Amino acid sequence: MQLKLITPTAEVLTTDADIVTVPGEVGELGILPQHTFLVSLLTAGEMTYTKGGKTERYQLGGGHVEVANDVVVVMADSATAMSSADTAH
Repeated sequence: MQLKLITPTAEVLTTDADIVTVPGEVGELGILPQHTFLVSLLTAGEMTYTKGGKTERYQLGGGHVEVANDVVVVMADSATAMSSADTAH
């Protein structure tokens, strides 16, 4: 499926993804290919996506997500890429 991450100032990311997780208002939302139509508000938190076994992370400042026709559009108030060092435990 296609993933687009957009903020008010830029299109941050456009890529293919095998799975996307976003911080929904009532909990984490996992989105797989062929997901049904969805519109949801997002809280501040971490968005992840996996492509070919590699996971990337972004810190979001809230916003909303729309899913339709195998396209996930995340419209975030802000988005910052997180490095591997940011996510190491």
